[in-house]
Amino acid sequence: MDEARKIRASYIVLATFHSRLGYARPWPSKIPGSCSTRRDILGELIHAADAKGIKVILYMTDDPQWHGEQGIETLDSAAYSAYKGHDVDLTTRQGFGEFSYDNFFEVMADYPKLAGFWIDNDNEYWEQHRLYEQIRELRPDMTLSNNNEDTPIMDMVSHEQKTGMTPPYDQPSAIWTPLPRLTESCYKVPDTGSWWYDGQDRPVSTALNVDRYIANAGNSIRSLMDFTAMVNGRFPP
Repeated sequence: MDEARKIRASYIVLATFHSRLGYARPWPSKIPGSCSTRRDILGELIHAADAKGIKVILYMTDDPQWHGEQGIETLDSAAYSAYKGHDVDLTTRQGFGEFSYDNFFEVMADYPKLAGFWIDNDNEYWEQHRLYEQIRELRPDMTLSNNNEDTPIMDMVSHEQKTGMTPPYDQPSAIWTPLPRLTESCYKVPDTGSWWYDGQDRPVSTALNVDRYIANAGNSIRSLMDFTAMVNGRFPP
């Protein structure tokens, strides 16, 4: 939280329930299906954030396709099927949609100060079961942000890593603006590498990033800049 305050962040997104990070849940979940912690890291984070006047938003993915990317199966369909009382294949979009759907409701019930969800694309199971409408009914205090989808019920929409424009900083030209929702231009500050920290201090084009920031601001677009945070929330030099 102290690191977040250094960059004057008003909220942070905790992104571990991610398709390429093992679908890890940093809270002691009662729902089997992917790894979760015994220590309540999410709860501790929300408590620390509240003391500093910062909100915590939870990242949620809809995507099961990377479940075995590192040669280790990260989704446990048998355990989840036994928990639900019917067969569910978590490696399918429908099955993973059911699993992730349950996790939305678990954290909404257990964390009254969780400020919302940053949702990476939509899942058919969620839409069929009115997930977003139920979030609005149960937790009207929560903000909802969606990535790469025009989902009218959301408060914000993000547009991921738009490149190939001329000039290269002109991200607004590649972004559709779903007013009156807030629009975020979502991009990595380093020129290469993954969205998450990979152990390297990767090169950054200061000019490109400043130009992007100015172009976005001039078009009423928020810059959601990914600094690839290291362990304990610190940032590369």
